[in-house]
Amino acid sequence: MRRGWLSLGMMEQSARNYLVVEDIAETRDWLVASVDQVFGATAHAAANLGEARAWLRGQDPGSTILALVDLGLPDGNGADFIEEVSARCANALVVVTTVFDDDESLMGALAAGAQGYLLKDQDGPGIAHRLAMIDHG
Repeated sequence: MRRGWLSLGMMEQSARNYLVVEDIAETRDWLVASVDQVFGATAHAAANLGEARAWLRGQDPGSTILALVDLGLPDGNGADFIEEVSARCANALVVVTTVFDDDESLMGALAAGAQGYLLKDQDGPGIAHRLAMIDHG
């Protein structure tokens, strides 16, 4: 099993922490709602890297985290945060949420430590289905 790759299905639901990092409020809201629908949990919502980093500092390094991270944020690149999450929490599962379906953006995020990606142009049920698949490894 790759460092940082942990099927969330292997952990008790109460031990999980969820984070959505997205600058567009409407998109952030439906990603948080998708986490609630699929996992029955409330995700912390961050509109920028500063908020996301503040949340991460409050997490125990042994925490199990599912982070949905946008790449294009107003105060930097989400790939930088992906590296920080992966370095701090060995049990982090980081998924890029993006409108960019190009190899360069996705490969950079995967190289930073992301384990997968969701295209934000999918409909709500499509996102929920992909999140459920992530939960089952």
